[in-house]
Amino acid sequence: MASIVKTLTIERSAFSHEKEVRLIYQSDSPQGDSVLKCTVDLHIMVDQVMMHTQLRQDEVDGLKGRIRKYLSYKGCVKRSLLYALPTRFSLKIPYDVVF
Repeated sequence: MASIVKTLTIERSAFSHEKEVRLIYQSDSPQGDSVLKCTVDLHIMVDQVMMHTQLRQDEVDGLKGRIRKYLSYKGCVKRSLLYALPTRFSLKIPYDVVF
């Protein structure tokens, strides 16, 4: 079990700037309680919500609306640009390059 838990704590370097907390709970109950309820203030614990870069804009807008409606979250909600393609780029080729 320890090796499974350890895999849940691995964080990729691209996300090392995040100040995240991961809660891992294992029940010793024979009933295998699958839900652990606790009350949190999202505005204290979450400073922003980032959505996957491959979501379409309409999906982002829909999810953002649901997050605001059902969770009453008023913080920053946006799509990640981590894997986004550049909108423009320039390529400089030296004059002495022969093709």
